[in-house]
Amino acid sequence: MDIYTLPETNPLCRNIDRIRKFRRYHRSLLYQVADALKYIDMEILETINPFTLAL
Repeated sequence: MDIYTLPETNPLCRNIDRIRKFRRYHRSLLYQVADALKYIDMEILETINPFTLAL
Protein backbone atom coordinates (compact mmCIF):
# COMPACT_ATOMS: atom_id res chain seq x y z
CA MET A 1 0.00 0.00 0.00
CA ASP A 2 1.29 3.44 -0.92
CA ILE A 3 1.28 5.75 2.10
CA TYR A 4 0.40 8.74 -0.11
CA THR A 5 -2.94 7.17 -1.07
CA LEU A 6 -4.32 7.17 2.47
CA PRO A 7 -7.64 8.95 3.01
CA GLU A 8 -7.73 12.27 4.87
CA THR A 9 -9.38 10.57 7.86
CA ASN A 10 -6.38 8.30 8.46
CA PRO A 11 -4.22 9.45 11.42
CA LEU A 12 -1.04 8.99 9.36
CA CYS A 13 -2.17 11.57 6.82
CA ARG A 14 -0.92 14.41 9.04
CA ASN A 15 2.54 12.84 9.08
CA ILE A 16 2.58 12.62 5.30
CA ASP A 17 2.16 16.38 5.06
CA ARG A 18 5.12 16.88 7.41
CA ILE A 19 7.25 14.50 5.34
CA ARG A 20 6.44 16.42 2.15
CA LYS A 21 7.34 19.76 3.72
CA PHE A 22 10.57 18.37 5.21
CA ARG A 23 11.69 16.87 1.91
CA ARG A 24 11.01 20.13 0.10
CA TYR A 25 13.21 22.26 2.37
CA HIS A 26 15.75 19.84 3.90
CA ARG A 27 17.24 18.00 0.96
CA SER A 28 20.57 16.25 1.34
CA LEU A 29 23.53 17.15 -0.85
CA LEU A 30 23.34 13.75 -2.53
CA TYR A 31 19.69 14.40 -3.41
CA GLN A 32 20.60 17.78 -4.90
CA VAL A 33 23.34 16.19 -7.03
CA ALA A 34 20.99 13.44 -8.21
CA ASP A 35 18.33 16.02 -9.01
CA ALA A 36 20.80 18.07 -11.07
CA LEU A 37 21.96 14.95 -12.95
CA LYS A 38 18.44 14.38 -14.27
CA TYR A 39 18.99 17.16 -16.80
CA ILE A 40 22.49 16.15 -17.97
CA ASP A 41 23.02 13.87 -20.95
CA MET A 42 24.79 10.79 -19.57
CA GLU A 43 26.63 10.22 -22.86
CA ILE A 44 28.77 13.35 -22.38
CA LEU A 45 29.91 12.55 -18.82
CA GLU A 46 33.48 11.39 -18.26
CA THR A 47 33.95 7.84 -17.03
CA ILE A 48 36.57 7.50 -14.29
CA ASN A 49 37.82 3.95 -13.90
CA PRO A 50 38.84 2.87 -10.38
CA PHE A 51 42.40 1.78 -9.68
CA THR A 52 44.48 0.83 -6.66
CA LEU A 53 47.61 2.57 -5.43
CA ALA A 54 50.68 0.50 -4.69
CA LEU A 55 51.96 1.12 -1.17
